[in-house]
Amino acid sequence: VWNVTCDGASGNVQCFKKLGCNFDINSLNTKFTIQNSLEAYATFDACHMLKLARSSLANKRLYQSDNGDIKWSYIYLLNTFQNDLGLKFANKLTVQHINHRNSVMKVKLAAQTLSSGVADAIDYLCQKYESSFQKSKETVYFIRQIDYLFDILNTRIPFSNKSPIHPGNINSIKSVFSDTTNYLRTLKFNGILWILSGRKMFLIGFIVTMTSTLEIAYKLLGRAQSPLKCILTYKMSQDHLELFFGCIRSRGRSNNNPNWNLKIVSLAVSNMIQELEKSFQAVVVINKKVKQNIVMLAKTNILNKSTLFFSINSHPVNVDIGSSSHKYNLFTELSQSFVNIGMRHYTKEINSKQITSSLVYSISAITRGWRHGRLPRAQ
Repeated sequence: VWNVTCDGASGNVQCFKKLGCNFDINSLNTKFTIQNSLEAYATFDACHMLKLARSSLANKRLYQSDNGDIKWSYIYLLNTFQNDLGLKFANKLTVQHINHRNSVMKVKLAAQTLSSGVADAIDYLCQKYESSFQKSKETVYFIRQIDYLFDILNTRIPFSNKSPIHPGNINSIKSVFSDTTNYLRTLKFNGILWILSGRKMFLIGFIVTMTSTLEIAYKLLGRAQSPLKCILTYKMSQDHLELFFGCIRSRGRSNNNPNWNLKIVSLAVSNMIQELEKSFQAVVVINKKVKQNIVMLAKTNILNKSTLFFSINSHPVNVDIGSSSHKYNLFTELSQSFVNIGMRHYTKEINSKQITSSLVYSISAITRGWRHGRLPRAQ
């Protein structure tokens, strides 16, 4: 374990401090030790920090640096100018990027807002003496600094124009990190250092992540045994965990805060459907029996190997599907919908792929009610 990545929630920051980290810029320490043996580094997810940077600038509208003002209005005016002109200056800026509050969690919008394309467009209009974009050089510089920093902290493949950290460029990246850190520390809001304000999290997050990433890179690239050829910083992001949660939600679990019960219930639903499909083929397709036998056969198969479906003593997953008192339990709901849809499609001689696609909507509607892993009460 080389690092622990999290977003900018205050609880996460306090946890790192309890572990021994110090996020005071003048005495920064991003390394902590567990049980006096395991050393790890604190990092903050670059995508979350980018969204915080965009939101901070959009909400406060104006920040100051040593060389001028950083204004959100230039981004707003660029979108208006492009709409009036009817074309875009090689960027993806739209009204959705300006009014981002309804899509505040979308990283794509933040990355496209604080991008080199937007910076180049504003700089071009400034050089063409457009009156609305004069004195925008410091805003352009800020956007380019954030964009370049995000590119370094989000490299995915070894061979691209966004090169990962490797022995040939690590010293230049160290220089970039140092210059960016010094620049971020000088930003101000209403004459007060931004890093001392209430919206400082993205500054702290980027500085801590730069420090930790550089130290990890030096160790992994320079170790004596099996040194790495490059560091793909995307592997240190939270994206992998969020993609996993997205897979769970795609199984019909509409829940923004997934937990372990949700995973178990989703697995139980998946396994139940497999047994129902087997029973459907055995009873209807082969024997041409009545549809009630489908449910009975699937129930028997599930009860015979219930350990594959339910965790022992783990409410609400260990539902006794053999009990008549659970009239509205998960299995009853699933089996009823499955049989009804399956029989309807079977009579129309539609193949099993179409049956499965139709079941997705029914299963999603059924399982959506079990938020946070809770099943309906037995009646």
